[in-house]
Amino acid sequence: MRKRFQTILVAACAVMIVSACTDRSTQTQPATASSTTAKTESADTPSNEAPTENNDAPEMTSGVNVDRDRIDSPLWNEEMREQLEVVLQATVDKDAEAFNSGLGPDAQGVFDYMLENEYDFQQVSSIHEEYGKVLVQVDSVLELPGEAPKPYTCTFYFEQDQAGEWRIVSID
Repeated sequence: MRKRFQTILVAACAVMIVSACTDRSTQTQPATASSTTAKTESADTPSNEAPTENNDAPEMTSGVNVDRDRIDSPLWNEEMREQLEVVLQATVDKDAEAFNSGLGPDAQGVFDYMLENEYDFQQVSSIHEEYGKVLVQVDSVLELPGEAPKPYTCTFYFEQDQAGEWRIVSID
């Protein structure tokens, strides 16, 4: 009886771990076509037909297309804007040195995996404060190697260091 209980408990824990690791970004994003996807489709592919193979997927244009003038929040400041611009541009350029220069010392090197993907950063959609950190959400289109582009939101966590400088301490 005890062995059976242990087996059920282990199986339940495994299911919870697997479900916690699933990609939830597709569940929270609306299922609408983005304007960037529509702009990048080729003239050969009708916009109402989904590509049948990954090779037929429209190419995405990586870039930083955030309209900085539309960012309006009392939490937002010039120092944060500069840090975010450095990190976004370095992500698109796949420049690890510049990317890490925009991050806090404890975050440097941790998020280098982002440089392996293609991003079209489109807009800052939300800025709010949680536990002393300012969270800046940036809507983008993400293309992972071998996959079609999809909507994706990156959250950049800003925190002031002891010298009072704002640094990106985490990216989600």
